[in-house]
Amino acid sequence: MDLGEHFKGIGFSSAHAAEKITVPILFVVAENAELGGNANVVRVHQTIKQRGVPTVYPVIKGITHYGVYAEAFAEATKLELGWFNEHRKSVTKPSDPKPESK
Repeated sequence: MDLGEHFKGIGFSSAHAAEKITVPILFVVAENAELGGNANVVRVHQTIKQRGVPTVYPVIKGITHYGVYAEAFAEATKLELGWFNEHRKSVTKPSDPKPESK
């Protein structure tokens, strides 16, 4: 029995992380995701969208999780580049941190 599969999400809350997202975000997902499924990603996407943050949720048909890096690499990359080009100018550059006073 591979216990590693049971512990992959320990210490990470996608809902908590979603509360911190304030910039446009793209979720490229595999139709047949085997690593926890897509239910959490759908919930996070919907939560972010309800707050007015630009987000999309394209599903690449017929692949599993790692298919975006293999057989669907070209399709995923096209989606990512399109998203980046559409939203890169809407994100402001963070200001330089102020030096701490002594």
